[in-house]
Amino acid sequence: MKANLKINLIAAVVTTVLIGSVIAWGYDKVTAIEGKSPKTPEIAEQVKAPTIDELSPEGRAIETLKIYHEQFNMLVGYGNDDNFTKATEWDSSRTKDALNSEAYRQLAAMLSNYQGAEIDLYRAADLATIAREKHDVQALIYLHRILHDLDLNYFNKTPGSDYWGVTETIRHTSEAAEVVPDNRDKIKTYIEKNRRIFENERQK
Repeated sequence: MKANLKINLIAAVVTTVLIGSVIAWGYDKVTAIEGKSPKTPEIAEQVKAPTIDELSPEGRAIETLKIYHEQFNMLVGYGNDDNFTKATEWDSSRTKDALNSEAYRQLAAMLSNYQGAEIDLYRAADLATIAREKHDVQALIYLHRILHDLDLNYFNKTPGSDYWGVTETIRHTSEAAEVVPDNRDKIKTYIEKNRRIFENERQK
């Protein structure tokens, strides 16, 4: 019986280690693209979340933004971006829904009272178009980061999640003006490089 107990304890320890390793691998997979962790503890002290009535148009827009963020967690978070090596994932209904450029433009209009949000969400719309038209995984990842920072580090009662530094919205809050990292230029440059694709869509 003691032998069985010892075996069970060893098995439990091994299982715990394996689960922890899988979670850590997933997190590292998400952050490895930049070559560093986006952890920024001071963001919680420097960003004050706006108070918004959940039943107002803005409140409903933020709820929609949160839903899109969760979709992207499933699409490209925790190493799931590997799925997009298969052409079938680009044609899935969940991908098409998440890459609806017009939906991001509508959110931009609804959240235009928050300085920077309109710019961020128009960039999200452009990245959705680039990802959809080119089957571009990097555009997916950048779009995910915009949604992440808006959802968890601005439109959130308790900001303080991992911070990618890709939004104008957070930079426009005086308290966060000096927070690092600042990766907005990476996204602006990436969109500029692909300008012809999304400008064609805007003219339709």
